[in-house]
Amino acid sequence: MRTKLFSLLFSLALPSGLALAQEGDPGPVFVDEGSGEQDPTYIEQDESGYVADDGYVDDGTGQQGEYVADPNDPNAGYVEEQRPERPGRQLSLALDVPFFLTNASDIGAGVGAHLRFGYELGMLVPQVKFGASTNFLTEDGELLTGEANLNAIWASLGARLQILNRSRFVPVIDAGLRLQFWNYSNPTDGGTARAFEPGISVGAGLAIEITATFGLEVGVELVMAFPTSDTFLGYDNEGTQFFLMPHIGGTLYL
Repeated sequence: MRTKLFSLLFSLALPSGLALAQEGDPGPVFVDEGSGEQDPTYIEQDESGYVADDGYVDDGTGQQGEYVADPNDPNAGYVEEQRPERPGRQLSLALDVPFFLTNASDIGAGVGAHLRFGYELGMLVPQVKFGASTNFLTEDGELLTGEANLNAIWASLGARLQILNRSRFVPVIDAGLRLQFWNYSNPTDGGTARAFEPGISVGAGLAIEITATFGLEVGVELVMAFPTSDTFLGYDNEGTQFFLMPHIGGTLYL
């Protein structure tokens, strides 16, 4: 009697269980494309047929990288280019050609060089410069001073604004306080004393970042030196001196 009752309950429960199972989510349906093998990455429920972690590939950096819509379509998807992190430190060496705007008839063009050290804080670069130069005096200047050259060593403390963009060409703007020390090639007193004059400088240029670690630069600075010495005593302009300093050089990004 018990055996017959158990058989009856089992026969009634089995169709109900099958019906419930059919009403649930059947899960992914893998499609056989006729090759005789099932592709486990091909899912019938997806429009493109493929699912790859919401389409984005995580390369471990936590950023979205390559997007793949359909591996069979060569025109689908895109690659998001990530800008490499900049090293931060800058070391420049440049050649200068200073020429005076004041007393130009007495002081000719010259030659010089300077070193620049900077540290990037985004677009702002605090920096220091150290340089030296020689300006050749004209015939009138030699008659006036009894010397052939006007020499200078200088240092400046300032900042650079670099306008970063997606190209290799980076416009720059400089400004700083300048400590200028003058002397003539053959001091009449036989010594090597240098006359100090403070100044300011502003400049502009273009940095060409050839690689991630090296670039070229061209630019020009306008320097204004205030008259605190008698270096230019007897010249037509004994006061504030203005001169331009074009330069060309290279920069290491360290």
